Amino acid sequence: MAARLDPAEGVLAGDWYDTVALSATRLAVVVGDVAGHGPASAVFALRLKHSLLTALRAGLAPGDALATVCGELADVPAGQFATAFVAVLDAGRGVVEHANAGHPAGQLVAAGGRWTELDTTGPLLSSVFVGRDWTTTTTAWAPGDLLLVHTDGVTEARDAAGAEFGTEGIHRAVAASGTEDPHRVVDAVAATSMRFGGSQPRRDDHTVVCLQHVPVAPAARTSSDVGRDAVSRR
Repeated sequence: MAARLDPAEGVLAGDWYDTVALSATRLAVVVGDVAGHGPASAVFALRLKHSLLTALRAGLAPGDALATVCGELADVPAGQFATAFVAVLDAGRGVVEHANAGHPAGQLVAAGGRWTELDTTGPLLSSVFVGRDWTTTTTAWAPGDLLLVHTDGVTEARDAAGAEFGTEGIHRAVAASGTEDPHRVVDAVAATSMRFGGSQPRRDDHTVVCLQHVPVAPAARTSSDVGRDAVSRR
């Protein structure tokens, strides 16, 4: 895994990301973006991150975790909202389970170069949507595949002519960096997006998270292992 968060210049970030190991073969990842910047948005982001990780540790599927957390937002003003991408990566089963609350689509990059969008599965997180449901979607995840998640600051970077970096910009950056190293992918996407936006101050946070399914080779057997096996068979 590799990740990078570049805050908008001069303000506290409203973006956040985190991971939590659910078992030896299952990892949960959350990436979110709170509307606005400054202390209030940063506190709201921290609250959402903590609540989502708690729900995932309790064994809830991504969609159920979003519904549970949204149910706790009745005290939040209607104008305060966030988007969130939640996924559980299961190396044992070879799948990614995801739910998306109004967030930019996650990008699943197959080892052969095929791109699959993990798109929205329900509304954004807001007190307006308390009681709503989010669907959990399951997608195959093979060794060598990458999961790339970003916030809208990356794709909405604009050049001097007003054109957006967009998903196409991400595709170009990954094609140039290759998919062998998640750290290289993250740095390539972030740097290419910021160069595309030029020298003007960044008004949005930029967050990029990349996770790769890496097969683990069986541990080499030692002479002591063989000896213990022989004793156990006696």
